[in-house]
Amino acid sequence: MATLHEYARSMSTVRHVLEKDPAAADRVHVVTSFGDADFVLRSNEFTVLTAEDGYSRDVSDPILGDTLSRVDGPAHFERRRIEAALFRSPTMRANEGSVLRPALERALAELRNSPGTGALRADLHHISEQVLGEIVAALIGLDGLDTPAGRAKFDTYYQDIDNGVRITWATENIERLAAMAATALDRLVEDFVKPAADRRARLLEAVAVGDAEPDAVPTDLITLMLEHHDSYAGIDENLMAREIALFVTASITTLTNQLCYCVHHIEEWIGEHPEDEGRRTDGVFLSRALQESIRLHAGPVLMRKAVSDQVLPSGEQVTGGHYAWVVIREASKDPGVFGADAESFNPFRTISAGALPYGVEFGVGRHTCIGKRFALGDDPEDPDALNGAGVTVMRRLYEAGMRLDPGAPRTFVPELLDVHASSPIILSRR
Repeated sequence: MATLHEYARSMSTVRHVLEKDPAAADRVHVVTSFGDADFVLRSNEFTVLTAEDGYSRDVSDPILGDTLSRVDGPAHFERRRIEAALFRSPTMRANEGSVLRPALERALAELRNSPGTGALRADLHHISEQVLGEIVAALIGLDGLDTPAGRAKFDTYYQDIDNGVRITWATENIERLAAMAATALDRLVEDFVKPAADRRARLLEAVAVGDAEPDAVPTDLITLMLEHHDSYAGIDENLMAREIALFVTASITTLTNQLCYCVHHIEEWIGEHPEDEGRRTDGVFLSRALQESIRLHAGPVLMRKAVSDQVLPSGEQVTGGHYAWVVIREASKDPGVFGADAESFNPFRTISAGALPYGVEFGVGRHTCIGKRFALGDDPEDPDALNGAGVTVMRRLYEAGMRLDPGAPRTFVPELLDVHASSPIILSRR
C-alpha cells in the first residue's frame, strides 16, 4: 500500500492542497478496504467536499462547480430525481435503437468504404468516442453532433473539456488543463448549449400556450434543466455547460476507456482459454467481462468529509471534520471480497455476498453514478435485460470481426492516469 504522500505526488490536485495546507495530511484517513469504502460512501455522515474545504475547488470550480457530483443533501436528491428520467428503460431503449445502433452501422460502413484491400485497420478508441458521442448528444440535447461538421467542431475542444473534468487525477499541469477546459466550455456554450437551450425554451413556451403538443419536447438533460429551473440555483448556460461536461466525460470518455481495457482483457483471456473463443459475441460473457475490467481499472480516489465522529467497519476512528480518501482501485481489489487473485482478470469470478462485480467504481449509496445503467445495462441473466451501451458496442464490433492489431500497440494520454489515447484494432471488410 502506497503512502498518502506517494498518492499525493501522483495526483496534482492533492499536491495542490498539501502545498497550500501541509497540515491537511494530518486530517486525512486513507480508506483501502472494500468494507470501509462501502461504509464511507453510503453513510450520510460523510459528505462531498465543498469549496470551503479547499480541495482544488479554486481550480476546478469553473469546470464542475455546482454539478450533480458536487452537491449534496436535499439539492442533490432533487436534481438526481429529475435527471433519473434520462435513464428510464423507454428512453434508453429508444436511444439505443434509434441512435446508437445506427451510429455503429454508419461507422462500420465508412470504414469498409475506405480505399484499400486486406486487413481493415481502425481504432477502438475513436469508434467508441464517435458512436457514444452521438447517443450522449441525444441524452444531453446537443443538436448537430450527428453530422460530420458538427462532430468535427465538437472534437476540436472535446478533449480539453474532458481533461479539465479529470484534473483531480492529473499528474501534472493542473492549472494549464483547467484554463484550457474553461476556454473550451465557453466555446461549448456558444456553439452548442445556447442554441440548443434556446430551441428547447421556444418549444416549452409553445407547449405552454397550446401551440405545440407536449410530445414535441424531447427528453434530454437541457430540457429537464429548463423545465425544473427552480431546482438548479443560478441556472444559466454556464451551469448547463458544466453539467454537460460532467455527463460527457462520464458517458463517453470513461466508457470508451473501459471498453479499450475490456477488449484487451478479453483477447488475453481467450489466448489463455481458447475454449471461450466463441463467447466474443455472447452478451452475458461481454457483460461479465466489462464489469470485471471496470473493477480492475477503477478511478483513483473519491474524497469525503466526516460531519461527526465515526468508527469504520475496520475499527479505524475518523474524527468529525477529518477527511476520508477512498482509494477506489484498492477497495475494488480487496482480496477478502474478490478472492486471492483479485488483481487478475476473470469474467467468471465469484465474489462475496453484498459486493458488486465492478467493485465501488460507480460509487454506492446516494452518489452512485446516475449513468451506471447506461454503461452496463441490466443483469445479463435477465432475458429482457437492457444491454447497455458498453455491451452493444463491443458485441457489434466483434460481429464485425474485431481483433487487436498486433502491429500497433495502444497508447495513453501522458498527463492522466491510465486513460487511453488509442487502441488499434482490425475489422473484417465484409
